[in-house]
Amino acid sequence: MAEEAPKRFLFTLAASLVTTGILFVVLLLGGWAYNYRRSSLHEGRLTRLLEKHPTVAPVLEGLRAEGGQLLGSPSGEPALRQAAARWGSARAAEVLRKGSKWPQTRVVQVAGRRHDLLPLLRLRRRPAGLHQRQ
Repeated sequence: MAEEAPKRFLFTLAASLVTTGILFVVLLLGGWAYNYRRSSLHEGRLTRLLEKHPTVAPVLEGLRAEGGQLLGSPSGEPALRQAAARWGSARAAEVLRKGSKWPQTRVVQVAGRRHDLLPLLRLRRRPAGLHQRQ
């Protein structure tokens, strides 16, 4: 019995390490799959939206219906820099780069993940395919 205790301990330790490794791989693959799905759904929604050539008002209305909130509409480089610093976090450089092409950037925070939208969606005043009509 005394000789079996170290073997049992090593077997239990090895089984625990293998189980932990499998759990890590499963969680890693699950996270990757979720992000891929979220990204592909978002791109599909944007593509279908841009094909319809909507105005900004119905798009913002739809985002509000999904629980979105308009955080700001910066116009000009200084306001865009301030908005990117405040709401852009890790994507501040991307917000500046893309937002500087347009006269106005709309910053919308979408709560929840019902439709898998990015946390910050910028709807510009006249980007390719999106026409501003008032």
